[in-house]
Parts: sequence; C-alpha cells; structure tokens
Amino acid sequence: MRIGVNCHPFTELQLHSQLFNLHKKTNKMAIPIRDLPTLTGRDAERFIKKANEAYKRKGTVDFSKEMENARIILANSKL
Repeated sequence: MRIGVNCHPFTELQLHSQLFNLHKKTNKMAIPIRDLPTLTGRDAERFIKKANEAYKRKGTVDFSKEMENARIILANSKL
C-alpha cells in the first residue's frame, strides 16, 4: 500500500511523525468538569418529598376533542 502526497510515498517513520504532529496540533485538553452541587440533609429530604409529590400528581392530557376537530378539517378539505 502506498501512502503519500503527490505520489511520493512516506516511510513508516515519516507517516508516524506526520500523524503525531497532526495529533499535537488538533488535540485539545478537555474542559474541566465543575463539581455539581449536591443536596444534603433537610434540603435533600425536602427535594425528594416534592419530587415524589409531583410524580404522584402527574396526569394525562386528553386530546380527543382536538383529534375530532382534526378529523373534521381533513374530511372537509377534500384532499
């Protein structure tokens, strides 16, 4: 296999050198991750309690009227 530029093949050492230089130019350090605040004690208990209450209150949305209106519109559109 020939790898090179303008049909001038690289030696294996030249290829590794080129790849290393390219890697050095493009490799950026990762952005440091900040510590996430952690709830503890009473704050954590209050958060869990409110989250559980919200979960129990969750409901569903009834779109039956909207679906019926959409069916009527489509029926009248004569597509």
